[in-house]
Amino acid sequence: MTTEQEKMRNLIGKLPSWGNGDFTEQEWKAYLQCANYIQRVEKHDVIQLLEIIEHKYTSQPDSDKIQSKLFILLRILFDIPLSGNVTSRKSFKGWENWPAENESGEVNLSWPVTWKNNQPHLESNYEGSLGKSYASVKEYTYFQNLYNYRNIADKLHSD
Repeated sequence: MTTEQEKMRNLIGKLPSWGNGDFTEQEWKAYLQCANYIQRVEKHDVIQLLEIIEHKYTSQPDSDKIQSKLFILLRILFDIPLSGNVTSRKSFKGWENWPAENESGEVNLSWPVTWKNNQPHLESNYEGSLGKSYASVKEYTYFQNLYNYRNIADKLHSD
């Protein structure tokens, strides 16, 4: 593992997992700092680390915790629209409480993360998951092909 991958792994390890209620300001700051660091690392190093994490945690009893951290992190890392057609939403994990589309056929593509006053918030509690492990590498690559990295610096310094 490279030095950058070790640092990313340590930062991810300190993140809170998705649970009941929103994260605290300090917990969100940890996500923002982690995303800010990852944005400066070579993309192939990020993908390789995600592959290592996926392989290591696939059969662990608490695998949903690490998977939820990665799921939230990618929604901080990339500038994903808060509103888009439901057909634009791709699922890389069977979260039990995916929201249905509104009357216009739109959903929050960044679900469960939303942004208020330039800061992230959770709009849904964790309710479990079904099926295969979270395909974080596939989702990272999917997002990388569609979206730019989010401008994290202004979120770390805004109060």
